[in-house]
Amino acid sequence: MTINQSGMRAVKASFAVVAVLSVEIAWGDILEVSPLDFGTIAVSQNSTPGQVDVSFTGLVNYTGGIYGITPPTRGEFFLSNFPSNQSLFITSSNIQATTNSDITSQDQFTLDSINVPSVVTTDGSGSATLYVGGVLETSADGTNNYTNTRYTISYQISVNY
Repeated sequence: MTINQSGMRAVKASFAVVAVLSVEIAWGDILEVSPLDFGTIAVSQNSTPGQVDVSFTGLVNYTGGIYGITPPTRGEFFLSNFPSNQSLFITSSNIQATTNSDITSQDQFTLDSINVPSVVTTDGSGSATLYVGGVLETSADGTNNYTNTRYTISYQISVNY
C-alpha cells in the first residue's frame, strides 16, 4: 500500500500483457518488438470503473481513480516476409476474462478491449509495423482491494490477407 500526494490510499499494480498471434496464411513472420504494457498504476478508489486507455497511436488516458506511476507503452510487432505492398487485415480478441497476479489479489482487472488498426500495408520488402493498444478496467466492486504485484492477461491478434 502506498499513500499518494493527496493523502488517499492507493494500490500500485504493474502489468505484463501477453499476445498470442496467428497468421492465417502460408507465409509471414511476426516478431514482438515490445509488449503492450499498462505501466505501474495506483488505484485510489474502486467504487466506479477506472480505466487505463492506451491507444495504438500511443495516446494514454486515465479515468475513474486510476493514476499512472510509470508510463504505459503500446505493443509493437514487426511483420515480415509478406507480399510487398499488401494490405494486411488485423483483428483482435480477448482470450482471458481477467488478469492473473503474481501474488494473490482480492481483485483483478479486465482487459476491456484491444485496439489495433484494421489494416496495415506492407512496404516494398513485405514488412510492416503493427502497434497494439488496449483498455484495462478495474472491477468497480467497491469492496475488494488490489495487491501491490504484477498482473498479466492474454489477448490474440490475427493477421489475414
